[in-house]
Amino acid sequence: MVFVIASLLAYIFPYYYISDLILSFAPYLIALSFVGLIVSLIVLRRQIKKSLFATISLKKI
Repeated sequence: MVFVIASLLAYIFPYYYISDLILSFAPYLIALSFVGLIVSLIVLRRQIKKSLFATISLKKI
């Protein structure tokens, strides 16, 4: 997806340095998106565990 956007920008802007900048930043953007996904999954798991403990404690009462 990032490479598609970069190639489109390279067609729109024929200046090579803009597409080179985008391609050099692409791996950092991909890494940041993966980190965001992992963090959101961890937060979701914690929330699910809290809700499970809450339902178990309610059932015990």
